[in-house]
Amino acid sequence: MGIGLSQLFSASDLEVKEVGKDTELANSMGLFLQKTNIIRDYLEDITEGRVFWPKTVSLTPPTSSAILTVWLILSLLHTRVQNKKKQF
Repeated sequence: MGIGLSQLFSASDLEVKEVGKDTELANSMGLFLQKTNIIRDYLEDITEGRVFWPKTVSLTPPTSSAILTVWLILSLLHTRVQNKKKQF
């Protein structure tokens, strides 16, 4: 997703050509978009009884929507910090 969009933006001159060639940046954007979609759809999923929770985090998902929301935000921040560390 990230690579395809980065190349599309670059090819359509919405971004500089280097953006279409930087796969690390493109992958980071793809992960960001995936997490954004998860957060966007979260309320609808909970309302309709759908709960997605990685088994590597816990065997049972939290019962509070506030706790899960905080977990999603912390996950986004953790990814951002890890990406910043790679730059240095």
